[in-house]
Amino acid sequence: MQPIDPTGPAAQSPADLPSDVLVVEDDVLIAMDTVETITGFGVASVRTARNVAEALQMIAARAPAFVLL
Repeated sequence: MQPIDPTGPAAQSPADLPSDVLVVEDDVLIAMDTVETITGFGVASVRTARNVAEALQMIAARAPAFVLL
């Protein structure tokens, strides 16, 4: 396990980032802010689900590389 340098970049290369992130959040403003932050890191695809049922459907259609609850 590599230690994280808080002064360094979020990822050393685009290959270090997940290709697809699923954010599960029922509050619209929090979801929008989270998506903006994640895309700011350089993640190409960020999807949002408002509840567990919606998230499970999205996962069944295309499994994400990372999920944030």
